[in-house]
Amino acid sequence: MNKIGLVLLFFINILFSQKHSLPGNIEEFKEHANVIVLNENLLINIKSINAYQENYNLECLVLNETGFKQLTLEETYDKSKKINNIGVEIYNTKGVLFKKFSSNDFTDTSASDGVSIYSDNRVKSFQYVPTFYPFILKYNYQVNSKNTSFISSWVPIQNSNIAVLKSSYVVNNQSGLKLNFIEKNFDKFQVEKISNGYEMSNFKALKLEYLMDYDNEILKVNPYLEKINYEGFEFRCDSWKNFGIDYYANFLKDNIVLNDKTKLKIKEIVQPTDSKIDKIKKLYDYLQNSKRYVSIQVKEGGLCPMPIEDVEKYSYGDCKGLSNYMRALLNEVGIESYCAVLYGGTRKLIDEKDISFQGNHMILAIPFDNELMFVECTDLDAPLGYLGQFTSNRNAIVFKPNGAEIIETKKYDYLTNLEHNEITVLLNEDNSINATMNLQSFGINYDSAKKLSNLNLDNLKNHYKEKYSHLNNLKIEKFKFNDDKQAQKFIETVEFTCSDYLSKDGENLIVTPNIFQRKSPVAKVRNRKFSFKINYGYSEKENIKIKIPVTYTIKNLPDNVNIKTKFGNYIINLKVVNDELIYEREFNFFDGNYMASEYEDFKQFTELISKLDNLKILLEKK
Repeated sequence: MNKIGLVLLFFINILFSQKHSLPGNIEEFKEHANVIVLNENLLINIKSINAYQENYNLECLVLNETGFKQLTLEETYDKSKKINNIGVEIYNTKGVLFKKFSSNDFTDTSASDGVSIYSDNRVKSFQYVPTFYPFILKYNYQVNSKNTSFISSWVPIQNSNIAVLKSSYVVNNQSGLKLNFIEKNFDKFQVEKISNGYEMSNFKALKLEYLMDYDNEILKVNPYLEKINYEGFEFRCDSWKNFGIDYYANFLKDNIVLNDKTKLKIKEIVQPTDSKIDKIKKLYDYLQNSKRYVSIQVKEGGLCPMPIEDVEKYSYGDCKGLSNYMRALLNEVGIESYCAVLYGGTRKLIDEKDISFQGNHMILAIPFDNELMFVECTDLDAPLGYLGQFTSNRNAIVFKPNGAEIIETKKYDYLTNLEHNEITVLLNEDNSINATMNLQSFGINYDSAKKLSNLNLDNLKNHYKEKYSHLNNLKIEKFKFNDDKQAQKFIETVEFTCSDYLSKDGENLIVTPNIFQRKSPVAKVRNRKFSFKINYGYSEKENIKIKIPVTYTIKNLPDNVNIKTKFGNYIINLKVVNDELIYEREFNFFDGNYMASEYEDFKQFTELISKLDNLKILLEKK
């Protein structure tokens, strides 16, 4: 090789090394970081209402195993969405290529959730076990899709503990349709608007704060066209009214006809003289006893209900299929109802400004007594109208023939989410106790409590030992459960024994009258930056009668307690009647949104509650 060639090769190597080497200020961004995004670019080209291309490039420094697990290195595809190329490159921190992976090296699997009967959605995912840290990772893909209903959002801070040196987002719109951007939390982050997009740089990793409402605090841009395509169906996104009209016409209007066999069955079940609520109850019971839940992800099945005839034929359906089937059953007896879409599980809310497909779960809304009764159609054991923590206290898109509306589902407040405990306790001179507990659970507590009926004996014992872990050698002697679906109340009657509960002070005994419900203080957060949120409030009421041994007496009782704050209320009443110590406790914990500056007061409140929950009383030897 001549000298000129050597010189050219030398400079090419230098340029290559510079391209993948780390910037000089990298150390400034390592605090709290598991990953440092060196450069991220998402370029979207919208060609028409039914064609867009997405090009994504990511270069990041992965500092540890946790950081690697935080990365999303996968892409879904189906008949309408094609992956043109996808790949990963691994470099050491000096910029030397270690390994290169192409599309054939990615795992290609069904995107089923594990309970799907069938699914045509697939996912290419990068499965790799790093052999060293830190390393530089480059990830890129290009996809083409016919569905403009799901144009990717810009979320430059994908998770906590991720620093971002540079991230850009550009959307080129050649469709001729108006493109809208929903900007979230721009006031909290430094964002530069560039031609057809946005850019953010030099963001240091944030540490996830306790009770932080991450989804509603983080920077995000959602794009949507004024008209979109999904699997050949068009939807107007200029108003919720028009969007709802199109959804109803495309997916719901004609999918409501039952077969003759089902119609005859309905006539056997429902009588003309039945009240409206009785008709609803009977048909809901029929749905629960005759159908089961599965996931359907084929063609438009991801967004619209499966055909009624398939639900009848196979006796199963997904949340959309079963909700729409219940709609058809009610329609047969003249009762109107509406399909409603929301985010189930998480407390993520429907964004009213973002007129597009949102949510991950469908339920049914039935007009009743001048309001909407929301009904969960996938839980084959739920009482009529019970939502629980999965779908309550949030908003939903309700699809009516004349358009869509954003409506709040049932709210379970702190008074509804009640645990009421009646307890009798016998104190023994060997420091042990015998206790009988009658615990009634309402509201969101009902859903978790009623699952105890499905546990075997070993798991049941473990449940109580974990729930009351502060009790030594807890033993269950007897138990009985009662699921009152009509009242949406679950009752646990349990007999316990517990050794070494009492402690000694010479000849005297020391007892903590609050035997079961003990609260722990929340974590300390220094220099808190973000607000915090309590999604669900709750109430605890306890009435504990403690039988005092005949050889002991109580001469002095602590003062009663009555605390009222913006976070909750706390009451303790103590008295001695004959040879019984009566301990009454009531704790009301409020849901709400609070500023970061209020967290210290909140922490002090929980510390006080924890201290009072461990209040001790001296039993003096006679």
